[in-house]
Amino acid sequence: MPRNPLDRLLQRLPRRARAIVDWVVGIAIAVAIVLALRAWVVTPYAIPTASMEPTLHCAGTSQSAAPPKSSVQPGQGSTATTTETTPSQPAPVSPSRCEGGTFLGIHFSDRVLVSRLSYDFRSPHRGDIIVFKPPEEAKKICGGSFNTSVLVKRLIGLPGETLTESNGFIYINGKELSEPYVKPGRRDDRSGTWIVPKGYYFFMGDNRIGSCDSRNWGPVARDDLIGPVFMTYWPPNRISFH
Repeated sequence: MPRNPLDRLLQRLPRRARAIVDWVVGIAIAVAIVLALRAWVVTPYAIPTASMEPTLHCAGTSQSAAPPKSSVQPGQGSTATTTETTPSQPAPVSPSRCEGGTFLGIHFSDRVLVSRLSYDFRSPHRGDIIVFKPPEEAKKICGGSFNTSVLVKRLIGLPGETLTESNGFIYINGKELSEPYVKPGRRDDRSGTWIVPKGYYFFMGDNRIGSCDSRNWGPVARDDLIGPVFMTYWPPNRISFH
């Protein structure tokens, strides 16, 4: 005898109808599991701008965010973007074109997988490539094609650190940071000093000459970090782990 109302209901249906209902319920459960995994465990993202070239490709020949109108100065913006900078103005961010990945003659943006649970078990590490929600000031400062709700950049500065850029080279608390991911020709000549507040993180793009990042709009709150990128899964010739 059926043990629940659904079983009793299905028992009254013709065999073919029961098979269809069984398939529909099975597919619905599978979709629900996939959506739950996507929302809370692993989420795919496309790369929106050229700021991480060539580590991560965006598609087409569109330009990255336009040069910022001005850098964040002491006393400007909310506490989420409060930084200390040297008096000198940084050089403008130069627009940079997406390289994209080509597969079977078609141009693709890299698509990556992000672990949404990683930072529930560990703290963000310097060098992580992270998807995050940018501060409200970012769109106003970067302008141009900066029209995405999330960004992906590399974590450079941790809470409480003093970060200095001198002619494009980065120093953390006075010690030069080794950055093999910044390729020759993509390092800019900007200079500035920033103090990363407690509970915030400082991000930069690997394509420094074409990146509008924390140097312009300040650090990112811990609660706005979505998770680290752990894999590029598309296009097939770009599959890799990070």
